Amino acid sequence: MKGFIISTCIFITLLICIFINYNYVNSVHTAMCEMVAQLSNETTKENDVIIENLQEYWERKSIILSISVSFREIDDLTNAIDSLSAANELGDNTQFAIRKELVKNAINAVIRLEKISIENIL
Repeated sequence: MKGFIISTCIFITLLICIFINYNYVNSVHTAMCEMVAQLSNETTKENDVIIENLQEYWERKSIILSISVSFREIDDLTNAIDSLSAANELGDNTQFAIRKELVKNAINAVIRLEKISIENIL
C-alpha cells in the first residue's frame, strides 16, 4: 500500500510539473509573438528598440526553457533574432520581412513539442 501511495504522489507531482512547464512555455511564446507583432514591415529605428527588447527577453527566458526545449529550437530562435536585427540595421526591407517570418516560425517551433496532446506522447 505504501508503494501505491508513493507512486501516486510522484505521478501527481509529475503532472503538476508538466502543466507548470506548459504554462511557462506558453506565456513565453505569447509574449514573444506580441513583440514580433509590434514590428513594422519596414526597417525603422523603432524596430531597433523592439528587437533589442526581444533579444533581452529571449536571453532571460531561454535559460529556463533549455530544461525542456531542444537545443536546436533554442539555437534556431537565437540565430533568427540575430538575423532579424542585422537585416534591420542594414535597412534591407526584403530581408527584414523574410527574417521576421523566420522568427515567427522559430517561436512556433519552440512551443510545438511542448503542447499537451496525444500526438506528442506517442
